[in-house]
This record gives sequence, C-alpha cells and structure tokens, in this order.
Amino acid sequence: MPVSSYYNVMSPQGDIKIETTYKDKWNIKAKTPKGEQNLTVKLPKYYYDMTLFL
Repeated sequence: MPVSSYYNVMSPQGDIKIETTYKDKWNIKAKTPKGEQNLTVKLPKYYYDMTLFL
C-alpha cells in the first residue's frame, strides 16, 4: 500500500486537489476554489490483513 497519494484535476470551475496519507487512518485533504475540507477514514484491521488474500 502506498504511503500517500496526490490528485490534481483542472476544471472550468477551478482546480481540485486531493492529498491523502495512509496509515492506520486515512487522512484526506481536499482543496477547491470554494474552500478546503479534511476527512479522516478509519478502516477495520482486517482491511490491512494481507493473509486473507493468500
């Protein structure tokens, strides 16, 4: 799993930027011309258990 990701898209309404860091919680920051929003997502431990896929 990556440590972080960055997404940037240009649109007629303005640029949209999304930055995410991945740890035990995903911290997501979204920026648009109208403002900024932060979101934290906590996933269950089994989501990270790679033995389920073996």
